Amino acid sequence: MKRTSILKNKKALSDIIANLLLILLGILAAGIVFSVVVNKIQPSLSPQISCLDLKLEQQLTIQKACYNQTNSQIELILKRKPKNTEINSIDFAINYNSGSEDFSCGENCINCRLQNPSSTKTYYFTSTTNTKPNSITLLVEDCILETKDVNEC
Repeated sequence: MKRTSILKNKKALSDIIANLLLILLGILAAGIVFSVVVNKIQPSLSPQISCLDLKLEQQLTIQKACYNQTNSQIELILKRKPKNTEINSIDFAINYNSGSEDFSCGENCINCRLQNPSSTKTYYFTSTTNTKPNSITLLVEDCILETKDVNEC
């Protein structure tokens, strides 16, 4: 009698161990899948460089901002430092008393090319209001880098 009860206990114990091993393998597999998915998604969610770093390093600076009354164009001269920080687009907010106009220059823009590191480039904007703007704001990835008053050319 004792021998049969011991055999039944061993069989029941092996079923419990098998179930625990299956549960642990499932948890391990879920952890591996989670870490792979997070590593694939994480780079696209975080910016290439933080706003604070962009401001401190001053990768892009406005050298000159002026308004030409004869052709109603705004001339903006930007200087980019030699450091090869990845910048995919530059946004410009031209500020007037009545509001602002937004322009973008980047990889998706046909008419505008981003400047290379260690270069100075002049950008021309045609004012739709035919009035002199107050200032121009330079933005990279929604980070305000600089705002400069616009003078007459």
